[in-house]
Amino acid sequence: MWTAWRQHILKTGTTWMFVAITLTHILCARISEVLCLKASDFRWSARSVTIAALKRQPQVNKTLMTAILPTLRALKKKGKTVKRKRSCGVRGDVVFKDTWVWPTGQQYLFPDRTGTSHVKKDIVCHAIKKLRESFPVHGSEKIRSHSGRHSMINMLKKHNVPADVGMSFARISHKRTYDLYGQLNQLQAGQALNANKGLKRSLQDMYS
Repeated sequence: MWTAWRQHILKTGTTWMFVAITLTHILCARISEVLCLKASDFRWSARSVTIAALKRQPQVNKTLMTAILPTLRALKKKGKTVKRKRSCGVRGDVVFKDTWVWPTGQQYLFPDRTGTSHVKKDIVCHAIKKLRESFPVHGSEKIRSHSGRHSMINMLKKHNVPADVGMSFARISHKRTYDLYGQLNQLQAGQALNANKGLKRSLQDMYS
């Protein structure tokens, strides 16, 4: 569902929103943490990013996983541009480019209209509320501003990443809280069980 949601944002939302939501997933970060990011927070040679202090938690340097570096570097180099149409009355539909570019220095990745601060969380939450009205969601699945972080925690659990590692990456202090995040659905649980060779051998030995 996460991939479909990102594509829905790219198609019907804005490019900066698409980038911001993507970063919540690949950095396993809250949307409020992502909106505070500046270009200078990314240290490419060290392959890390500084996440600001939040919710009584101190500032932290997160490792940029090797698998997501190409995506980040492509955004830094090319930004994101999508051609869109806007209805302009008697002029009809006007095609324009919706472009987001990676900033430099102390500039925010997602500046507000004044350019002196960053976009606020409430704006993102309002945009998500509007976008999900046209996004098909099945069963009990829900899309919220922190769904990207939840989805990443879900992936960590699916691939058997140790809980203490996942908690550190997600900036979660309590095991009970971590257990409530990113819970696997039955399909993912079944896939993980089928991929466990030791379990498979034990069951085959038992019932052969």
